[in-house]
Amino acid sequence: MLKIALLILLIVCASSLAQSTYPPKGTTTTTTPGAPVTTGGPTNPLSNSDGTPCNCNTATMWLDLILIADRSKSIGVGGLGSIGTQLATNLYGINIAQSGSNYYTRVGLIVFSSDVQVIGNLNKYNSYNDLTNDLLNLESYHKADDNVVDIYAALKSAQDMFQTQAANNANRNARQVVLLFASSYNQIGGNNPVVIANQMNNSNIFIITVDYNDAQGAATQLLSQISTPFMNFSSSDSNGLTNTFTEINSALCYSNCVCPASMTQLITYNSNTGRQTYFADCYIAYLSGSFATFAERACEEIHGTLIALQTGSKTNFVINSVANKNNTKLTRFHTGLHRDVSKNWVWYGYQNTNFPLGAFANWAPGFSSSSAGDCAYIEKLSSTTWGWATENCIGQNPYQYVCQVRACDSTYGTCDCNTWKNDPSCS
Repeated sequence: MLKIALLILLIVCASSLAQSTYPPKGTTTTTTPGAPVTTGGPTNPLSNSDGTPCNCNTATMWLDLILIADRSKSIGVGGLGSIGTQLATNLYGINIAQSGSNYYTRVGLIVFSSDVQVIGNLNKYNSYNDLTNDLLNLESYHKADDNVVDIYAALKSAQDMFQTQAANNANRNARQVVLLFASSYNQIGGNNPVVIANQMNNSNIFIITVDYNDAQGAATQLLSQISTPFMNFSSSDSNGLTNTFTEINSALCYSNCVCPASMTQLITYNSNTGRQTYFADCYIAYLSGSFATFAERACEEIHGTLIALQTGSKTNFVINSVANKNNTKLTRFHTGLHRDVSKNWVWYGYQNTNFPLGAFANWAPGFSSSSAGDCAYIEKLSSTTWGWATENCIGQNPYQYVCQVRACDSTYGTCDCNTWKNDPSCS
């Protein structure tokens, strides 16, 4: 019986080996995933994801948010009231306040046409109910005989509000966000709204725009130039206002998922939807040479880890936006891919965790998952091709490296206390 059992076991093992696949020996690129690699570890959503999802908890958003609504003739009868009800719906559940021990959001409210009227500045609203009282009375501000839509003046008013009312809260360090609804626009003299919007975007102000009731599409074209890239939405979409509601909520969450100014945030683009996805991963390259193990320790010192390159699209982003950044120009750098104590290939994760290598493998010619060495770096093979190579974790290859750090988002306790002032858990 023992001989029979051993024979069955040998047959099963041989069958398993025959079915295993490994990355091809030919050149791989960052855009075409190699064959899946069996790691033996448990499955993890991060293994095959572009990055760490931004957490979205409306109750703990930390924003200075200015709402701007077009009140001109072109908005139509009842249009301003409709915008007010949608805003009240979108902001439901957000902790609107002026102070508190937990996360809270301050809100300002502006309407405009040929002139600008500030209904409430950032210091006015102490609760969601306070704000809702004004939002549900917004139709009373409609100017049915005013054909002018001066978006420049509205944005200038918001910019001034941020500058004057942030000074009183220097330690707050909240993300500044504009949510603008408009149905048309007029350029008044030399006051180009695109110019001031660029100034605001370059100052890290996140601008969300919605073209409302714009049958001709003129506002759509302008608002797409004003908004933070791909953060312009339309109430005339085929899915109507329900879709706009969801898109605004997502945009507010993305605005609250922030990297330190010195780092690059992972943002991917979906050509099918025409939308971007923000991730809670922030990257920074270091040009000093280091062994892989020492590089990981250095990343941990800033509460991060060596970079994980789980997908081709993420790899392309890192190469274009980090490795090739102005004065960086890396040609090779250490990654967080390494063998764990069980000799499975895993990526470093945040807070001293690991997660398994997933389906994407980008081994350079001559290297594979079975090559010698317990760490891995990525190297430029041609003008358009990069590939992974194994290495010893210490004593070999004093290369440059890229760290990734967890972004600060709306979930309590995710912010690094040494970097962020806006996390109450740091106080």
